[in-house]
Amino acid sequence: MEKPPVVSVCAAPTIRQLLTHTGGLANPLPLRWVHPAADPAPDQEAMLRRLLRSRWVVGRPTAPRARYSNVGYLAAAHVVAAAARTSFERYVHTAILEPAGMSATGFTYGAEATRATGYVRIPRVADPLLRLAIPAALLGPRHGRHRSLRPFHVDGAGYGGLVGPVLDVSRLLRLHLREGEIDDRRILSATAVRSMQHITARGRRLDHAIGWFRQRGDGDDEYLEHFGAGAGFWNVLRLYPQRGIGIAAMANTTSPYRFQSLFRHLARADWPS
Repeated sequence: MEKPPVVSVCAAPTIRQLLTHTGGLANPLPLRWVHPAADPAPDQEAMLRRLLRSRWVVGRPTAPRARYSNVGYLAAAHVVAAAARTSFERYVHTAILEPAGMSATGFTYGAEATRATGYVRIPRVADPLLRLAIPAALLGPRHGRHRSLRPFHVDGAGYGGLVGPVLDVSRLLRLHLREGEIDDRRILSATAVRSMQHITARGRRLDHAIGWFRQRGDGDDEYLEHFGAGAGFWNVLRLYPQRGIGIAAMANTTSPYRFQSLFRHLARADWPS
């Protein structure tokens, strides 16, 4: 008697699993998930549906082991938008950015904002490879060993794309250090902030909390951080919750820099209370 085929069914991830990167979703190379700043963003729901139709993206089961996934955050943003009955971008503005006083930050460049030019360090002979990785409309003039990029926006707001100055970023760090409160205004509950900062998911290179992670094998368990890296830019946010210290570094280069030793030096400094 012929045996019936074995069908593998992956359980749908919970919201917490999406946020801790344990939802089983893969992470396609996101370099082409950008568009020229003058063009409209793609439809977020259509983008998510297209990605979730790929067996390569959804083929893994949920698991305790964390695997970083931008698709997971895109899916979580869709849930937020449905629950709030508004766009995810509008919800972030009204629930976080505006109450926190981050008035110069948004998902697009402000009309009067100074725009930093992103640079990719790559030899001239490798330009054809860069054209495969990044939409051709974004490639700007070359300056020696660096290729400049024209202004662009990120396709999916759920996994990134906020544009703003470092002073606004410092307010976000203050919000987390003060357990959800800034300027005597509560934005998040203290319980929610503590939960976001609690490492629960172990990964191969990174151990994850919610929105924050820590590099494995670092030897320092006092900090949490997040990278905002992509084509032409490399930004790092780091929190030392027990010390009340937050550090942000923003650079218009894709090349990573040695921020770890710098951050440790700054964290050990004798800061006024």
